[in-house]
Amino acid sequence: MAEDLIDIRMTIEGFTSELVKRGVPKEKLIVGLSAEAMGMHLMVGERRETEIGAPSSPFDHVKRRNMPGVVSQSDVCLSLEKNSTISTFHPKIGVPYLIDGFEFIAYDDVHSIQLKTIWTSMNGYGGIALFGVEMDNVDGECPKREPYPLLKTIVGAQICEVCAKQKIRDDQNSSSPLASSVNSCTESSFQVLCGYRLAKEDGTEPLEANMIPYQKCTEIVVEEAIWNADGELRYEESAQDSLRDLVQFHTQHQNNSKLVSAIRCNMTEQEFINFIGDNERFVEKILSHMNLFGYSGIEFRCKDVITAATNSAFSSMLENLQSNFKTAKSSNECKKTVGIRIPAHMNNLKSSYNISALNKLHSIVIDSFPSPSNISELLNPLFGVGLGGEFVTLDSTIKNWIIEGVDPRKIVFSIPAYGIWQQLKNTSNHDLGEPVEDAIDLMTQELLYKKFKQLGIADRRFVYEAVGAYATTIDDEFLSYETPETVGYKVKYAIRENLGGVAIDSLNQEDFNNVGQTGPFPLLEAIDLNKCFV
Repeated sequence: MAEDLIDIRMTIEGFTSELVKRGVPKEKLIVGLSAEAMGMHLMVGERRETEIGAPSSPFDHVKRRNMPGVVSQSDVCLSLEKNSTISTFHPKIGVPYLIDGFEFIAYDDVHSIQLKTIWTSMNGYGGIALFGVEMDNVDGECPKREPYPLLKTIVGAQICEVCAKQKIRDDQNSSSPLASSVNSCTESSFQVLCGYRLAKEDGTEPLEANMIPYQKCTEIVVEEAIWNADGELRYEESAQDSLRDLVQFHTQHQNNSKLVSAIRCNMTEQEFINFIGDNERFVEKILSHMNLFGYSGIEFRCKDVITAATNSAFSSMLENLQSNFKTAKSSNECKKTVGIRIPAHMNNLKSSYNISALNKLHSIVIDSFPSPSNISELLNPLFGVGLGGEFVTLDSTIKNWIIEGVDPRKIVFSIPAYGIWQQLKNTSNHDLGEPVEDAIDLMTQELLYKKFKQLGIADRRFVYEAVGAYATTIDDEFLSYETPETVGYKVKYAIRENLGGVAIDSLNQEDFNNVGQTGPFPLLEAIDLNKCFV
């Protein structure tokens, strides 16, 4: 926020940094923002060429009901409604300004307040103070019926140093070596689902079972068993050795993380209906699969076959499966769980899912996997502020689902360990929203760190208002990714919203070899650090 200014100490970033250098603890600093705007009279001939730093007079003010030079949020709104007003948001310093006639108005808006609030939270400062709250469109004058826009933005964007609380299930400890491979039925109210892709013979993603940080995960979600039209659940032949090693290691080293099988449906809608309609055979196949590999739960990934036409049959299947899990459960083993993964763009859940059936599941995971785009875009944005246009974000999806009746405690959102790569078409502009080639590639954290060490990185920056990060290169490449800072904020957001937890996709794409020299599994470490327990 301090770029393009002569003295960076005159910015929030520069001033707070100076205080911290002088020994003031971050948690003792309260960042002050204001709903009061500032008006000045421009002393220039052509106002359309006016930028920050142009000559102005603080003495010749536009007359308003407030004190001379004092501009309220309602006044700003009324000026913006004029066709003649020129308004600009300066992205490098994170503030807007407008020119109305010969009046220059510097102010904060929802965008800049969101940016500053998230920056404050992400950097561990003590909090936010909003001065001049009486200027925050108190009466809902302009915009109409929208009082306190800045205060509401702070409330929605600020996170605090809160911890997830641990809870204990009533189930007894497990004594079966394969049933769940855990030594206790203790369960956290905040789940950390760690995706694990079985290593292939070609050596890609070579994360061995003995390298997995089990103690930082409540579940290891094994990707993926393929559920074919014949009703059989199969893994690729090249993954068999890796699967055997995982099950053996997990069984021999008793720990509290559970093994969960991710099941992907590979069939048509009609084949799906036919198979789940045979309840006895379906349950037998699922239980056999779980018992064979010692799984404690399953996670359905069947977005292509769960539709309005299959909704009823799928809901009945879920109810029947969970009922059979209870019946088959012995007195000395933990309860088996059922979860589901649903794409983030599925805003109208009721069109394909029974909400009551979803709320009976162990977890409902929001899958934020990116799709090909013709513009450079942020990976996994939490908010849409500052992105322009209508983007699907985690926050918008979560709020839509809760409005539809989904229990927030069941919602788990995914955090990609991978980054996305896009090739920019414009060699002169490397910002968000610029044209790119159609292709989109995924990059592991390890490859991203190697890329950052190259001299070709032109720019790296946080998009605080959306909670994301990206980098560009001199070869016109656009990279977007998660960082420990963005992950930490999202974990605190999940706790604040009383959500069920987060899922990391996947451990194989983390920097498990510590190439970035910040410690292995930096994103998972950020999750573990920020969830804590009380």
